[in-house]
Amino acid sequence: CGALYKAAGAKLLQSETQTLGGCPTGSNIIHTVGPVGENPKELESCYKSSLDLMAEHNLKSIAFPCISTGIYGYPNEKAAQNIY
Repeated sequence: CGALYKAAGAKLLQSETQTLGGCPTGSNIIHTVGPVGENPKELESCYKSSLDLMAEHNLKSIAFPCISTGIYGYPNEKAAQNIY
């Protein structure tokens, strides 16, 4: 996201996201911060803690972005294998 923002600039990014019409949002947010670099145990803990909170609050679904694969430098493929 940061790379897109930097390359496109604020005006272009804002105009493009407005044309999407938005999408339905959830009623809850669970926030986690992933590890910097490759640390499988810490990455796993981020997902597990979020799932634990989901269960604790009787939530029915959850969506995850790829945690730590952007500016934190975790390789996409390794991150996907780690959580699968």
